[in-house]
Amino acid sequence: MEAPDKIAQAMDQIEKWEFEDAPRIPEQIFVARYLPIFAAKADTPVDISPWLEVCRHGMLWVNVTDSAGNVIFRVPPLYRGIDVTAGLGDIGKMPMGEVLANAELKERVYPTSGAHYMSAHFENRFKPTSQAVELARIWNGIFTRYGYEAPYPEAGFNAESPTQATSAPAEAPAEAVPLASLGFSDI
Repeated sequence: MEAPDKIAQAMDQIEKWEFEDAPRIPEQIFVARYLPIFAAKADTPVDISPWLEVCRHGMLWVNVTDSAGNVIFRVPPLYRGIDVTAGLGDIGKMPMGEVLANAELKERVYPTSGAHYMSAHFENRFKPTSQAVELARIWNGIFTRYGYEAPYPEAGFNAESPTQATSAPAEAPAEAVPLASLGFSDI
């Protein structure tokens, strides 16, 4: 059983490097310059290029530090991977070509069954994952910490964030959070 231990150690080391190597920004600067960008209303055009200079690219977390340089919380990445197969069984894992072929075959047997099959496939494939719900909770914590309205009130709040730098993902039923409220409406 030595191999699983080595894999776990390697994963722990990667997480540690990711945390330590993440871009850092002082809290005062984050609140004054960048939080207003994130808090802008949907109909207000914003330029996110200043934030991209801080985070280096949109898939990195950013550590926000206090005056002593201690990480007080982490700002989630602008872009996140969408796990379209988590907990969905085979329906979420099929290649799109196979899904289309199956829908066509089902429609030949019973005309409306192909449409129902496609609908079920896409609903299951693009449900918000527990990762998306957790990121929404982190954003809620950041916004409310500084007196802004929570952007995703349906997701609840991460009680540990943003006052702690790391936290274990909270497991919550993804069905409780409307898809559009997590920014997936354009998918």
